[in-house]
Amino acid sequence: MKRFLTFASVMVALVACSPQAYVMRLEMRNPSSSGLDLDNKSMAVVYLDNGTYRDSLFNNCFADGLAQGLEKEYFEGKRSVDIYSAYQAEGEDYTSKDSLQSLVMRLNKDVIFLVDQPVFADEEGEKVDCKTAVYVYDSMNPKDEVKRATMARVVTASDEEGSMLGSDAQVLGLGTAKPFLNTWSPESHSVIYFDGFTEKWERALWLASEMRWEEAREIWMDLAQNKDVLQASCAEYNTALACYMMRQYDLALEWLDLSDKTQVLSLSQGLRKRIQEKMNK
Repeated sequence: MKRFLTFASVMVALVACSPQAYVMRLEMRNPSSSGLDLDNKSMAVVYLDNGTYRDSLFNNCFADGLAQGLEKEYFEGKRSVDIYSAYQAEGEDYTSKDSLQSLVMRLNKDVIFLVDQPVFADEEGEKVDCKTAVYVYDSMNPKDEVKRATMARVVTASDEEGSMLGSDAQVLGLGTAKPFLNTWSPESHSVIYFDGFTEKWERALWLASEMRWEEAREIWMDLAQNKDVLQASCAEYNTALACYMMRQYDLALEWLDLSDKTQVLSLSQGLRKRIQEKMNK
């Protein structure tokens, strides 16, 4: 998630010592447009090499561009996506799920991007149409399926030293990463606190505002032991919210159930709906 854009407070109930809510407007990370959620997963790009110089040059540069696009999104731009070449033996299908699963095991990576051989149009001139396909297998995806992305671009026809073919391929690879990058959507969430009761409520609120959800959760779990049912329920709700922010949706639902059992809060229904939406994706 991205840090909150605005920070506002609203009163839950206008009575003395009542709970208050800080409204946090956030940009929440969602799965890519491909449907894959690649956050916090290891990756490798494998490109096929048939021994033809032009094809090998193109795929090497294409794979580099693809890796750079993934690294910028998921690894803060650091070199973290390994690139491998695989000689394509005649008659072998490297794009099948079995082959990609084998690469997962051999390379010890969660996600494999396989770059197929480029297809150049049979035409003369300085530029030529080129099509290529990438097959993606996420070993942690419950759907256990292979995703396929195809790209087409006019590229430099010549593969002589100093030509722009390698640069064209790298740009195309960079663009191919886009369907596998995170998408973002705005969400507003309320963190409940009690002003003046104990410093723990204010400390947990500050930690949440700094996106330090795990630390805030520890405090709320302690506050959930309060004999006052309203304070206990609010702490349990906040714990559920922290679990939601940390993508621990099953645990978030458990804590929200506990909050409802202790004392139903008006904010509960909205958070429950969001948790269930995430669990159903």
